[in-house]
Amino acid sequence: MSGFARLRGQHDVTPPAILEAAFALVTERGLDHLRVEPVAGRLRCDPRAIRDHLGGDEALAEAVVGKAVGDVPLPTLPGDSEAWQDTLAALAAAMRATLLPLRGVARRVAETISIAPERNVLVAYASTVLRLAGHRDPDWAAKLFVRAVCSEISLDPDPEGDSGSVDFHNAMAMLLGGLAVTR
Repeated sequence: MSGFARLRGQHDVTPPAILEAAFALVTERGLDHLRVEPVAGRLRCDPRAIRDHLGGDEALAEAVVGKAVGDVPLPTLPGDSEAWQDTLAALAAAMRATLLPLRGVARRVAETISIAPERNVLVAYASTVLRLAGHRDPDWAAKLFVRAVCSEISLDPDPEGDSGSVDFHNAMAMLLGGLAVTR
């Protein structure tokens, strides 16, 4: 019996516990370095317990990305068609606050958004906001918005500081201005 197997009963190894440990490792090391074994070490369990719940390294990374995207707080939908820019600006700020500490997650979202944009809650929400605003192609514009926001988050030179916030704010102003023109 391995040392891990003896320790397995000491902790409740559930998907939420696995994701909590994985989030901590992604914050420290980045999504590209996320592996099942270090998560198991943090939980003091056999790596097979994680594979049984979530699968291997790539499935674990996808679960982290999915939970991170789901953790972004969605602003209240705008009451009129003129408030859409403020709503999307609030969404962008919430995305930055949630995803910036999770190194590599925003980049993964930006890179994979075209695979299944209808499954991404951020794209669906942005599409709803743009539809309410009367945008002529809200689904395409929402995908562009989420990709651009995530790309800008992933380019932040100092995720632990505040040096990128001005650049982020300026990029979002330009993005929203562009969406207004194509409306």
